[in-house]
Amino acid sequence: MSFELNRREAIFFIAASSAAAGFELLSHYSGDNFEESIVDATGVNTQSPYDLAKSFAQAPTPTLMFMYSMFFPLLIKNGGRPYLNKISESANKVGEDFPHINPHRMAALPGVAAAHMLPIFLSEPKNRIGSRPDTVLSLILDGLRNTNREVNEIVLQNLTNSLPKDKLSAKYYVIDANVLEALVNLISRASSTPKLILPLTSCVNYLLNLRLAISSAQPNSTLARDVNILIDTIHRDDRRGLGYISRMIELHEHSFGKSIKFPNDGSQVSSRQIPPQLSELMIGWDKLQGNRSWKTCSPYVEHYILMRARNNFEVWKTLNGLDTAEYPAIQTVEDAARAYPKSLQMCRTYYDILLSHDIPNADTSFRLYIQKELPKLLANSDAGEKYPPFDIWLNRQVPLAKFSNTDDLFRSYKNSPLYESDDFSNVLLRVVSGLGTSISLGLSGAILYPFVRDKWLRSKSENMKSINEKDDKELATLTEEKLLNNQSKFREIKEENLDD
Repeated sequence: MSFELNRREAIFFIAASSAAAGFELLSHYSGDNFEESIVDATGVNTQSPYDLAKSFAQAPTPTLMFMYSMFFPLLIKNGGRPYLNKISESANKVGEDFPHINPHRMAALPGVAAAHMLPIFLSEPKNRIGSRPDTVLSLILDGLRNTNREVNEIVLQNLTNSLPKDKLSAKYYVIDANVLEALVNLISRASSTPKLILPLTSCVNYLLNLRLAISSAQPNSTLARDVNILIDTIHRDDRRGLGYISRMIELHEHSFGKSIKFPNDGSQVSSRQIPPQLSELMIGWDKLQGNRSWKTCSPYVEHYILMRARNNFEVWKTLNGLDTAEYPAIQTVEDAARAYPKSLQMCRTYYDILLSHDIPNADTSFRLYIQKELPKLLANSDAGEKYPPFDIWLNRQVPLAKFSNTDDLFRSYKNSPLYESDDFSNVLLRVVSGLGTSISLGLSGAILYPFVRDKWLRSKSENMKSINEKDDKELATLTEEKLLNNQSKFREIKEENLDD
């Protein structure tokens, strides 16, 4: 039976409830309770770490950005270390139960949660001095040392979003010596292969934002000195190579400077002063760049889009069996097959930007790929992932830090036209329109609320399952004949490159 029939059935019963019960339902969804607001708007169950891990594995990109920016910081703040341990255990269990659903996310999830635990960890004076073993640091280190590039990137994105936004937190922010060493090792690994361009980008983005946060709060600290030396070294060394990262550093400095001034009253700085991680900026860039204060950042974000396209090129090569012998742990053919559809969708969205940007002279193969091969690939592929209403709305709200809490975010969503197209909110709105006709059955609304919500959540889960099954089916159509054909095309690109 389809959810549409279930929804009508639910409406039939609930429409008999009183106006008082109906308004109680609406207030339940309005964001007055953090956990219930999360469940209602996203389908993410915060009460069950196992269900949370499954939701993280399947989340569309905008919901994932929401989790990085607002969800995990609040969840960890509310749950503390016990919840961190439960999330880690659940990530392992979900990874075992569903090994083919974005396994890299399950490998990264413990480090993601630990990254948002770090500010709380550092608020304890005993944790600011020297290096000492701790679950928080160990989980972050596991993510940074993982050989899978996507795991590295996700943990670094969340470290970036967990950076301090007020003067007191920035004053006491430190990086454990082992974490700093892991960052240096990742940078060193990335210098030997373009397949790590996105982890390297996320690492440098973290260091640049860290410099913004601590330059004025602890200008003479060892950490400030080490971060500056590291950034300068990366900039100098990358200029001898393709130059993508050195250009990124220059554009970040142009867009945001090298330091900021914190308010003396202890309040947080805006996201324009310390920006969120780059993927969040990118998904809503079409709308955000219309904001006058952000427009000056266009070159920086558009350069990041170019680097993501460079990664698309590397994924395409792996998918077509052109370099599987090189660093196979970084990206297997299976990893590439899973990542490529979304990567190609990004190239479709920003293709005009890719055509308008200069590609370094030394990167001729990539330029030929953008000019000759990518247009064919886009012409022969569908439009990509379809987002539900909440995720479409989230795309238009970045940076998400402008919402002081989840209540504000969900209240804003409820006032948007897209809210009315959401399955769950449609149930409630239609219920309210029929209320007041049967006061005597007021209790039924409170009784049936969990029934409706459970139906809605099951429907959302089934939709996500069908999306994943569709993706798996599409990936299975990558026949050996297609792979050989693409390999032939790429050899032609390389031969043209040699002829040049």
